[in-house]
Amino acid sequence: MVLGFCYLMSYEADAQETYQYSQISYDQNTDTIEGYVATEVDYYCAADYNAYVEGYLFNGSNQLVDSGYATNYYLAEVFLSTPNVLGEEYTLNSYHDVIATYYYMDVQKSPEGCMPCDGCNTDCYYYYENWYWNDPFGFSFVSTGGGFYYEWWFVFGSGPPTMVQNTEYISLGSSSTRIRIGVSISVLTKAASGNFYTKVAGCNVNCPVDSYVANQNYGQYIACPVPWTVTRWGLVCGSITRPIATPPGTPCQDFESYIDVPTIWWP
Repeated sequence: MVLGFCYLMSYEADAQETYQYSQISYDQNTDTIEGYVATEVDYYCAADYNAYVEGYLFNGSNQLVDSGYATNYYLAEVFLSTPNVLGEEYTLNSYHDVIATYYYMDVQKSPEGCMPCDGCNTDCYYYYENWYWNDPFGFSFVSTGGGFYYEWWFVFGSGPPTMVQNTEYISLGSSSTRIRIGVSISVLTKAASGNFYTKVAGCNVNCPVDSYVANQNYGQYIACPVPWTVTRWGLVCGSITRPIATPPGTPCQDFESYIDVPTIWWP
């Protein structure tokens, strides 16, 4: 089972669109944190821009645990992962650009006709060279890109077409997603007959297991672990993992550093 959260941003400019996607999730089967970031340009944009994306995955100590970047004709993707450490909070930052494809070079020199005019010829007392990149859908304007987003977002690009001086990579924006992993341990007691277990009294955890039908006799008490994730949208419970025989008096508890449910303050 995979638990996670994603952000999707969409930009539309003169009926042309680009999509920015950022997802962070927990893979319960492999006990790993998975990150995915992507930038996509549609069919109309692809003639003038390539897609570019960067992704950075940090642990709770703000240490970079994985990163990557990609460039492609229409869809640039980066896949990130790191082993999960219980109680850590992981942050996925992403940066999304389009790369302008067409450009022209502007060269000015004086006096007229001096050859070669490469900045070294003393016959040329003035030499200037600059590059201008074609931005036909106006992504370089502040109103259509460069923002910071937490969730799905879109803006309309009104243009106008422009030539951007010395700027090949045009920012569409960036995003940051967070996830925190924990485990709830519910303690259940066996019924008088069969292998049917019910939760003991006073078992208050984030993701409780009220009852469980075992395929074997584990004894009088079992502990049922349930992983969970916390994003800025709240708590999501995973599925029950294999129960564990436990002695009487074992408490129900959550394993993690902190959790604030149902309201989460997000800086």
